[in-house]
Amino acid sequence: MARKLVISFVGLCLLVAFSCLPAMAQNVKEPSTGASFPAKGSNYGHSFEVTHLGVRTKFGFKVYAAAAYYEAGKYVKGGDNKQMLTDGPAKLIIMHFVRDVEAAKIREQYSESLHKTTPGVDGMKKDLDPFLNAMMDMKAGDRMELCWGPGGAVTLAVKGQVKNRFTNKALAVGLWSIWFGNSPIFKFNPQ
Repeated sequence: MARKLVISFVGLCLLVAFSCLPAMAQNVKEPSTGASFPAKGSNYGHSFEVTHLGVRTKFGFKVYAAAAYYEAGKYVKGGDNKQMLTDGPAKLIIMHFVRDVEAAKIREQYSESLHKTTPGVDGMKKDLDPFLNAMMDMKAGDRMELCWGPGGAVTLAVKGQVKNRFTNKALAVGLWSIWFGNSPIFKFNPQ
């Protein structure tokens, strides 16, 4: 009887101890590609929470899975996508490539999309050209990240390395309009 009481007491203590530990970071999965993304995280000096998941297809082929993030505690769930296009709270997009894509093709797609979403983009060459030239060949499993911080500060990281930084609110809005504007390249699913 005493032994059962001690075992029960120890089990209760372990249960209480483990329930006081911080929760392990969870991942979310884009279902059609199986690509996994952290549900929360800190990067580029900001804390983020995932808000959307999606997959980019071209000619019926999956190109990359994507997760969109918003600064922790500032995203209004159920709101419209306009909050994804306003300067202020930090935003992050992580693209997980599921097929090989050459840098030239990535540059072409960004250029084409930005010409559709951003009036006057040709006048932004000082920021646009270095951004486009920072693109690299991507292999399946490689990741590209775009972070938009307050004031139009944009950071591009490719394969875990920062490749370009600029501050240009209009270009930041144009980039996010590729996914969240009036004619997005695919429909993100809210999380």
